[in-house]
Amino acid sequence: MSIMDVFANYFMGILASSFCILIIYYLRKKFFKFGVLGLKGLVFIYCLCILRALIPLELPFAVPVKCQILMPINDILFFMPIFYKNIKIFGWQIVSCLYLTIFFLLIIRLLIYYKNASKAIKRTHAVVGKQANILLDKIVHEDRRISSVKLLTSSDISSPLSIGLLNPAIILPANYKSLYSDRELYHILKHEYTHIKKHDSLKNLLLNIASCFIFWNPCMLLLKKDFVQSIELRCDNEVISGMSSSERKDYLSTMLTVLECKAPTTNSTSSYEIALNFVSNESIYIKERFKIIQEHSEALNKKANLMIPIMLFVVVLCSYTFILQPKYAPPIEDIIEDSDCFEVDMQSDYIIVSEDGSATMYLKDGTQLSATTEDIEFFNKYNGKVIYEKN
Repeated sequence: MSIMDVFANYFMGILASSFCILIIYYLRKKFFKFGVLGLKGLVFIYCLCILRALIPLELPFAVPVKCQILMPINDILFFMPIFYKNIKIFGWQIVSCLYLTIFFLLIIRLLIYYKNASKAIKRTHAVVGKQANILLDKIVHEDRRISSVKLLTSSDISSPLSIGLLNPAIILPANYKSLYSDRELYHILKHEYTHIKKHDSLKNLLLNIASCFIFWNPCMLLLKKDFVQSIELRCDNEVISGMSSSERKDYLSTMLTVLECKAPTTNSTSSYEIALNFVSNESIYIKERFKIIQEHSEALNKKANLMIPIMLFVVVLCSYTFILQPKYAPPIEDIIEDSDCFEVDMQSDYIIVSEDGSATMYLKDGTQLSATTEDIEFFNKYNGKVIYEKN
């Protein structure tokens, strides 16, 4: 496989994954208000997009699609080298180096975030308040899925959050007793416990890693923001499931209390960048959560867990049915109208090299031409078919 094929397949994979992201966003906004993919569904989508970028499958019925904008990009990347100290450097080599450099810098930044979070957790203190531990034990006993969840406090934060993959913890502000009533504290702990139960920190990690891979794609930023919002909506839905209208109002009141007590900027900006907060500072997402909680229905839309992966699989499969190719229209003055000139199609024409070293080029219209060594090198360079006859 040539480097051109690698770039073409990577581009098509990113294009297909971008359509997948837009489909997820549209369906979530229009139909699946609080249905969000589980961990298996998320991993399935990521694997699907990665395989599309890595597997150069060419179906026999694939239709080539000429794209004018690809021609200058193709020339810059593969046919317009620059020379530095007698070294030939192509555009694709520069782009690859820049991509890998930015990718590793983003991965390092992500590792720093997790390192800061680990250090911040070490500065926390165990909750000594009896009532908070009783409420958490009650929630854990009702669910019976996770036996060990740490309950901590920190002076670095002003809003409750959950964090941790192997050793999950719920962290409350140091002055939580003066901020929240017992009823509000119960709602907060149940919300954060639901994040831990659903492995939302792991989903957040996978999403951050994926955003490092395709950092330049604006659709990735859209997915990142909306997926975190979808997680919060799903978490809200599970917490308020079975609640009466008045109890849902209490839950909304808890969100308002947390929002009022949350400082716009705190030390947790760098320390707990990867954590899942009870509420965010972005009003558009808070309004959506309020609206959906008010309009809550017991009929949770679970169709998203089945329909979205199927639709995305169809999108990725359809991306194999066409091949983007640069459209090249040669200038009129460069066209030579001569009976001795022939058009060569690298897809259908081929060269046969006989045992004595002579070579013949066979064109799709049936024309046979004597082929030179330069012709053979040209066919080999651009993935043409060269057949060597043997006894």
